[in-house]
Amino acid sequence: MHSITSIRLKWVALVVVASLAVVAGLLLSWDSLQYSVREETYTVTEYFTTTAFIYPRIDLDDGYGVVVVNGLQVVVEIADTDVERRRGLSGRDGLEPGFGMLFIFPSEGVYSFWMYRMKFPIDMIWMDSGGRVVYIVEDAQPCGDSLVCPVYTPDKPAKYVLEVNAGFVKMADLKLGDVVTILLPVGYEVG
Repeated sequence: MHSITSIRLKWVALVVVASLAVVAGLLLSWDSLQYSVREETYTVTEYFTTTAFIYPRIDLDDGYGVVVVNGLQVVVEIADTDVERRRGLSGRDGLEPGFGMLFIFPSEGVYSFWMYRMKFPIDMIWMDSGGRVVYIVEDAQPCGDSLVCPVYTPDKPAKYVLEVNAGFVKMADLKLGDVVTILLPVGYEVG
């Protein structure tokens, strides 16, 4: 797993994100977007500007992915093993704006999360295999080393859970039923 600081930054703008393509007046089909992920191994623009953040371009083969939520891109570390999912963001001092962690499970299920050993508040977003938001927890507060922590359990099955800085759900105007776009490195399957 590469650290955020090891992401290779590049300085040539590349427009391939569907939301930016629509704004630019280009029509980009989902098939061509998937093709660019597989063949080019990148999909994030050099400096894709939203109302909230400026994002550096990353190569998806660096062990990171991208989740697009209502036009906002989140560069995500992928937690897809039992060890990575158990560790999550615990012990870290925080997340950079525009970054998060995407938990990927082998199949849809009811997966519970808690804030054990966390040091900062987060929003948690559960999504089914199609990227549809099925459950949201906003501003979950850290409980440090205390074993008395609230447990957050969705009422519907999910395959993905996205953890981002607290306040992101409000900023993205995210609601249950919204569909997010998940772009993963070569070798990962969405869905």
